[in-house]
Amino acid sequence: MADSLKLDLSKMASTGNSFVQVEGKMTFNQCQDILETNPITFTTPESFIPLPRWEVNKEGSTLSFTFQTSEDKGVIIYNSRRGNSDFFAFEIFDGYLWFIIDLGSGAFKDRIATKVNDKLPHLVTLKHFATRKSGSFSLDSQVKDYTVPGNSTNLNLDGELYVGGFGTSNDDIPRDLWAGTLGYGYVGCMQDLVLNGNKVDLLTVARKNSRSGIGDHCKEELWDKCLTRPCLNGGVCSEGWNRYLCDCRGTSYRGTQCQSGEWGGGHDSLSGGYIYICRLPFLLASPFSTRLWNSNSRIIVLQTLKDWDMVPWLFQLFYDLGAVVMQLMEL
Repeated sequence: MADSLKLDLSKMASTGNSFVQVEGKMTFNQCQDILETNPITFTTPESFIPLPRWEVNKEGSTLSFTFQTSEDKGVIIYNSRRGNSDFFAFEIFDGYLWFIIDLGSGAFKDRIATKVNDKLPHLVTLKHFATRKSGSFSLDSQVKDYTVPGNSTNLNLDGELYVGGFGTSNDDIPRDLWAGTLGYGYVGCMQDLVLNGNKVDLLTVARKNSRSGIGDHCKEELWDKCLTRPCLNGGVCSEGWNRYLCDCRGTSYRGTQCQSGEWGGGHDSLSGGYIYICRLPFLLASPFSTRLWNSNSRIIVLQTLKDWDMVPWLFQLFYDLGAVVMQLMEL
């Protein structure tokens, strides 16, 4: 109000009145209540929060969230169609953020080339256009466009949207979802999940559904997680998000503390390295080198089961000065 004259600045700006100058991008007449949400922490790889499916609109659907962790692998978001290959997901693998989407006839998968397991908060956004089979995803200020391959045009989702994991079982997880295939849910903080413009109070949802393994805060505990030497049988300890992690590569053991001797393994006298043997439900493609690799190894042996309990196969990878030779033999 100036000199008893009331001015509707919002209306003047939206109608382009010459007396009002607008700087930057503004949206008018779309105010809504701001939902205050608290950060939460997924404390174990098994903890997750189920939500209704992500609604995919023809005019464009959006999703965003903020996360913070020190762990190098875990499924953050996963939504799929029951009994079908349609899905999308965000996961951390080898410390990088990966986005995966499949409309039923071929998957698109790419990463942002910045490590995210640095204990700092990161903002992730996704915008998908159903009719164009394309969209964009971003990590902080880095944006990547994508186009999904194949003939399918729609992302058909009817399953629950899993936040912090992939549900209670990874039996039907798509093989392109590497962390999920290995059974790793997300461990770390999350805040400000927004689905198509609607903010979700994850803490309220978790409490309403009595979800375990969900903390109502986001705080890194500074005590030394490896002080008690929890890793057994030569396993290497590293610090995760408020917990210890045991790396059992280079041993013949597995488990959270390298306590179980279910992996076969032995010394290779010819190459001076180790031979790693692991039984898997299917043949893994490119990511196996980052899953089982050891800098001193020359041979990695993966024993797989075709159709689970059918004929076992032996898959060998030989590595020598950068050259890779692969063999597949029926046992």
